[in-house]
Amino acid sequence: MRKDTKQVLFLILFIMSIIGVLFPTQIVTSLDDASSALVVILVDPTTYAEVTSEITRFSEDITNDMNAQVIVETREWTDGFAVRDFLIDKYQKYHLLGAILIGDIPTIWFSPEISFIYDGVFPSDYLFWDLQCTYAVDAQGHVNQISPVQRPDFLKRDIWVGRIKPPTISTDDISLLKNYFERNHEYRTQKSPYDESILYYPFITIEQSSSPSNTLQQSIQQEVSKYTAYASDDITIVSSIDTTGKDLYLAELSKQREWVVIYAHGTPTSQDLAVPIYRYQIQSAQPGAMCYSLLSCSNGNFTRDNYLGGWYLFEGEGLVVYAFTAQTQMSNVHWYYYALPLSAGVRFGEAALHDQYLTLTILGDPTLQMRRTSVNDFSETVIDHTSMTFGDVTVNESKTVTIPIKNIGSSSFILCSYYSYKNCTYPPGHITQGIGGMSSFVDPFILSVPHIEPQSTADLTISFRPRVIGKYAINWTLLTNDPQYPYLTFYLTGNGVISAPDEEPSSEDQQSDESPGLSFIIVIIVFLLVISLYGVKLRKK
Repeated sequence: MRKDTKQVLFLILFIMSIIGVLFPTQIVTSLDDASSALVVILVDPTTYAEVTSEITRFSEDITNDMNAQVIVETREWTDGFAVRDFLIDKYQKYHLLGAILIGDIPTIWFSPEISFIYDGVFPSDYLFWDLQCTYAVDAQGHVNQISPVQRPDFLKRDIWVGRIKPPTISTDDISLLKNYFERNHEYRTQKSPYDESILYYPFITIEQSSSPSNTLQQSIQQEVSKYTAYASDDITIVSSIDTTGKDLYLAELSKQREWVVIYAHGTPTSQDLAVPIYRYQIQSAQPGAMCYSLLSCSNGNFTRDNYLGGWYLFEGEGLVVYAFTAQTQMSNVHWYYYALPLSAGVRFGEAALHDQYLTLTILGDPTLQMRRTSVNDFSETVIDHTSMTFGDVTVNESKTVTIPIKNIGSSSFILCSYYSYKNCTYPPGHITQGIGGMSSFVDPFILSVPHIEPQSTADLTISFRPRVIGKYAINWTLLTNDPQYPYLTFYLTGNGVISAPDEEPSSEDQQSDESPGLSFIIVIIVFLLVISLYGVKLRKK
């Protein structure tokens, strides 16, 4: 081989090695590898003996649907802390996504000392979700203190956890389980969609409002349409708090739809809708929805016979129930934080990883997704950057920037504010003027959130108005219905000063794009290749 040819080949190999470092090839590991996604199914021996074939098929369905390794563990557990130790072990060794507890799996009990809102001990699976937090127990073995870790993102939990436990101890338990796993399998394999509609009964909101019924119903309808992906015609609101409202709710409950949300007072075995409703009314109604959000105290207390959340899950067509295991001061907009991500294909368990309530429980299968009738009918966005530096801004004056967002999808793009904001750095003396759940501002930053039609572009407007002198920084997570970006986090920084020069705010992402590092390397590589080839031609002459 000629010397000049060797030089060219050597240079080409050298260039390829540099490209390999800059743009590495991703290697997909096998499911048996420690980095593979893992789902754990825990089931008590008695239940497992009765539904072995159903659980085997269930685990295979999860593997096929999520491309995840599934471990089925059947044993008697001493207590809930032993369950937590098992999950921690798997979390530390594998990429554990979550756990599904089937049958009689113990939980952990909490003392009312942990918060003023609880009036007695209560069960909670929270320590199964948050595997990194530390805790303390009292003399009775009840958890009375929790110290969560500070996470860099908006998540508040490590893994998701779901319970599939019949609401009563009887010979019917096994048939309830078998029926549940059968419709779960049919939903996964046949991808049979539920009607893309929602039933909402905000009983407490109506009870506490002084607005006329028609005005209030219209206002609620507009709010639900704004913060969810449901069109106005697909939203059914029950707005009466007398027996007429109860009867209408039970009649609507039997219809097949994606979601039912009810905000009402409750106990483990009832909901107060002017008059209490119990399992008998739920059984008679044969609920037809896929998912239920029961914003009622204690409906999810799975340690009680005939707990109402269990009847919502096992009677009718239910697959997933969000509920609470004890008295909880929840917000009527709690379910809004789930709505857009779920409509974008986020799994039910993953959508709950941001939740702050100790008493939240998922009844049913957290690995499921809402499968839309129009699978391709999604928004798809193009956004230039998510970091913004406002620079120096005079105290009590405002500077505004816009970030263009293009929707290249076939459905409208919805972006709404979210209460999750982390890594806040505010100067001493700053008094926050307003922080609210679905609010459009976390003082001193204000967002104007667009609604973008398909194949259109609109601006996300962000303003910065410092209250005192000093540095401000925040990570602010917004919700969207874009499957690619269901959670969109913006990093915003700025300085409050006495008097600021006139200057434009800058995008940190744009600044990094102007960095010469990668461009310089590419130019040098091309230059060396051209010089080498030119030298070869000269030698040939």
